[in-house]
Amino acid sequence: MPKILVVDHDTSLLESYSTEILRGVDAEVLTAECGESAWEILEESAVSMIISEMKMPCGGGDWLLKRVQALDPQPPFVVVSSGPDGPSRLFKLGVQCCFPKTQEGFALLTDFVKLWFKRDQLYRSTWG
Repeated sequence: MPKILVVDHDTSLLESYSTEILRGVDAEVLTAECGESAWEILEESAVSMIISEMKMPCGGGDWLLKRVQALDPQPPFVVVSSGPDGPSRLFKLGVQCCFPKTQEGFALLTDFVKLWFKRDQLYRSTWG
């Protein structure tokens, strides 16, 4: 089963990822409140995807992204943010996709995650 690591300093939102936002996605959801906590999880466990806020205390999204880019294999890094980070800056940093912290943004995120994992299954079944 795929693992998704969700990183956000908003603890009530972290809980919502497991119970609402990613409900229906066939994956284990791991959570961390900051980049440093997320990195500790990544040192112990491989994940299939990272969903992260960018602005956080104790290691923000930029800090975490730089470390994730050194992993092999490198999991996709998706940003969900209410901050001023525009998509063009995030894509230049190496983010695969970004969504606003809105109801519509969360709905699109859920669809994106489902399609990403379906795509991976198709690739594996077609090309091994």
